Amino acid sequence: HAGRDVGVMLLGSLSQGALGPAQAVALRRLGAQLAPTMADLAAKMHSVSPHPLLEPDLTRETLPEHLARVVCEVVSGPDLVSRTSGILYPLLPHDRLEILVPGTISGSLVGLSGSPTRRRWSGAGGPGAAELLGTIVARFGESPTLLLADLGELGAGVEWHGGSHSLPVRSLLGARLAVGGRTAGYVLLGSVARDAYRPEDEDTLALAALLLAPRAAALRAPGETTPESASPSEPEEPPIRRAAAVLADTAHLEEGLRGFARELGRLLPHHRISIHLRRGEGEVISLDPNAPRPFADLPGIPVGAFEGAELLRDEREWLALTTHQGDEVLVPLRVAGRTVGTFAVGNPDFPSSRQAAAIARQFADVLAPHLELLRRGGAASGSGWRTSVVGPRPVA
Repeated sequence: HAGRDVGVMLLGSLSQGALGPAQAVALRRLGAQLAPTMADLAAKMHSVSPHPLLEPDLTRETLPEHLARVVCEVVSGPDLVSRTSGILYPLLPHDRLEILVPGTISGSLVGLSGSPTRRRWSGAGGPGAAELLGTIVARFGESPTLLLADLGELGAGVEWHGGSHSLPVRSLLGARLAVGGRTAGYVLLGSVARDAYRPEDEDTLALAALLLAPRAAALRAPGETTPESASPSEPEEPPIRRAAAVLADTAHLEEGLRGFARELGRLLPHHRISIHLRRGEGEVISLDPNAPRPFADLPGIPVGAFEGAELLRDEREWLALTTHQGDEVLVPLRVAGRTVGTFAVGNPDFPSSRQAAAIARQFADVLAPHLELLRRGGAASGSGWRTSVVGPRPVA
């Protein structure tokens, strides 16, 4: 129904030769008549779903809320994979889900599920797991998503094994995980059916990837720890990745912002940061990282009177201002292509405002998804923003 398989109808007889082409045609016609009813029934019968962690009453509109809760609660890679699978299943039915992140060996990819990559990805008589994953990543190109109607497009014998189904994956849907404009991994969904996914499904998975990226970047795959014998001269983790980890791992936003600002300061020394978020289309509110207050108590600033209005209207990529406290650069906070606010960094004197804005923009991209989830939750409940950094639920 609507291009998707919703069930299978079987007809059998104890008499040999009783069923032939005429019966097959009649059964196909009957199946076409029953398919819409079966599709509606399947959508309502979550209890018969093969997925053990199915999220009830999930819609695309509630997807960010459900994912925010999971990202906040999970403590390991396998937990993130299984919980994410349960959330996405009603919207994107699948037989496999994997989240790939960079391994400790340069250029390698490992799965957060903990399942041995070489046992799940292979090509019979062809490339091994590493080469196959590299081929999939290469197919992304510059696109944030990937849709393969048949995994066989990658070569004969290429297979994705394992999971709850004994058959190998035929169709694949993927999305890039990006943190601060840099690729932090990939989330891949697979179905044993050919042509299981549609172009509109790419938008849904891209939204999920946007919310999953900071947490996935902060987790290591099971067994992928840095060897104790590693040379102390090896370069340390980039500050932007540590900033993403701080936001993902810290229980309260104001505490997370302190760690975030500390990592930002390693690349961009500053004396202050400020955040403005949209409240509706006509005004913005100013969030003080050091003095959290309920959303309802924050005075609104008309967009037309806000100094960063050009950023909110997507007319500028960044702004440089001179205030009584010194230089200040403003960059947009963007989520899924929409500007939801601005992020400002101030210093008595930036050697180069353009360079400062470029660094601030990368860190703003890491921070924006957390603030957007908070903005949505605060706008809906009027609650304060002393909340989890990845979800809008108030913490007692």
